[in-house]
Order: sequence, then structure tokens, then C-alpha cells
Amino acid sequence: MRTSLAAEWLRRGVSAGDLRPALSGALPPEGVRTAFGFLEHRLVEKQPAPPEETADSVMAADSVAAAEPTPPPPLPLIACDGPGQEHMFRPHESRATTCWPGSREARRAEWADLVARADADPVPPRPPVAGAHRRAPRGRRRRR
Repeated sequence: MRTSLAAEWLRRGVSAGDLRPALSGALPPEGVRTAFGFLEHRLVEKQPAPPEETADSVMAADSVAAAEPTPPPPLPLIACDGPGQEHMFRPHESRATTCWPGSREARRAEWADLVARADADPVPPRPPVAGAHRRAPRGRRRRR
């Protein structure tokens, strides 16, 4: 909702550079409880008056509205392939088959399986290399 209110300010002729000081200037001395609530209040209460419309501006606005493409419709609901009870979800992309909580649980189950297999068949330790504990003799160092 806040973005549509800010867009309305811009449609009413306020520049993006003037919008920030108009909303954040003259903060109350007791502070602000919630930033989002304060911002929404300022967007509604301080909204500038709409500009006077002329026939030219109405025609220009209609041509811009006609030129804007319509957003694609949302994807249909599909059944989640993830673990747990069967439920429907709306995917964010066409190839998704598992909802976010379901895919998270599937990843957790896969990780637990990998850990269990690693614990069941641990990698044997490498044998020590013969003579690795002795230091190789060094040649005489020359001083500079």
C-alpha cells in the first residue's frame, strides 16, 4: 500500500528528490514507534493536492495507460510434491513443484540422510608417513 501512496505523490508532481524530505522532515520530538506506520501516516496526511487536469493531460494519461502492458495472470494453484499432508500452493515460477516449507523439509531430510550415511561409513584415517616426525637436516645458512 505504501508504494502505491508514494506513486500517487509522484503522479501529483512531487519529484523523487522532494519526496524524501517531505516524509522524513520534522520528526516528532518523542520519536516514532513504528517506521512503517509513521511513513504510511505521512503519505496519507501530507499528500499534495491533485494537479488541475486539462484536456491535454487527460488524453496523455489515457494514451500512457493504453500503452502499458497488462501484467501476466498469476499461475494456477498446484498440489505440492513435498513431504507432509497434501496441500495446494501457487508457485512463483512455472517449473516449481514444491512449496517453500515443503522444499525446506525435503532439503533437511536429504541432509539428514547424508549425515547418517557418513556416520555409518566413516573415512578411515590415513596412516602416518614414515619419518614424517623427523626434521630434514638443513644446510648451513649464510649470513648477509
